[in-house]
Amino acid sequence: PRSTLFPYTTLFRSGIFLADNIYEDIAIRQLSDIDLLVQSKDVEKCAEFLLEMGFVFDNSLVKSDFMYNTKDTKHIPMLVKNGIGIELHTSIIITDSQFTIPLVDFWKHTKTYTLAGFQIKAFDATYQLLHLCMHLDEHFVDGNIHFIAYVDINWLLIKWKDAIDWEAFDSMCKHYNCVSNVYVHLFLCYKYFKTPIPYRIVEKAKPFCALYKEAFFINHLQCNKQFTAKKRNRNVTELQKVAGFTNKLKFLIADMFPFKTYMY
Repeated sequence: PRSTLFPYTTLFRSGIFLADNIYEDIAIRQLSDIDLLVQSKDVEKCAEFLLEMGFVFDNSLVKSDFMYNTKDTKHIPMLVKNGIGIELHTSIIITDSQFTIPLVDFWKHTKTYTLAGFQIKAFDATYQLLHLCMHLDEHFVDGNIHFIAYVDINWLLIKWKDAIDWEAFDSMCKHYNCVSNVYVHLFLCYKYFKTPIPYRIVEKAKPFCALYKEAFFINHLQCNKQFTAKKRNRNVTELQKVAGFTNKLKFLIADMFPFKTYMY
């Protein structure tokens, strides 16, 4: 029933929200699942709510309980029903030592929108842009560029260009120490998608677009399999974060001998 779509504080992220509110046609924006941001205290209750609706946990991507509990993950295993996947996120970006963006700040900057006749919560325009850039950068440094994210940023700034407070956005990036993570992608959007970004922002962004990053972008666009990322595999990064020799050994064993469901 519409009155009980979700009885907890829930926020719609990226794909499904953008498809309806930015692209204005859900047939245009590809998405693989539905991402919902929930408070950590409510995630178990939300999962139970979905299980009661007939969703089931998809553990096919979980290599082992030890690895899952050790890794810095943003969401619990996906819940699936009739081919539709829902991920309940308690965070929106992987923790990084170089920058800090308190999740509470994102929760403070939300607005009420309409999605398929429902009233929902989502980030306001400025934080939506920050979220898209940071999420894009997270995949970019792992060597897995999400080109759809550049299109998202492009259409967001076309549709909501008057809603972006660029001075506040710039100050916000400085405060969170994520200027380089964000501005490199703004410059790529401006250069290759002609995204309507103020010239002063473009000039500031240009130095952050190092040659190797732009080359990385172009080679992936051209499907050049010989071009590799400058960053290491995420499992290597995660292994470094594991404390203690014994736990590192457990992590490696779990990585080499995963669950049968994962192998299937």
